[in-house]
Amino acid sequence: MEYIRQWASVFAMSERNLARLVVKETGLSFSSAGVISCN
Repeated sequence: MEYIRQWASVFAMSERNLARLVVKETGLSFSSAGVISCN
């Protein structure tokens, strides 16, 4: 997944840790949260 790789780079964290943080904070997967934030 290219989007998560780019965001992980921006925040200087691993893709896996970013995905876990998104789920923890939003209750949504990274791809679900990304779709919602883009609308």
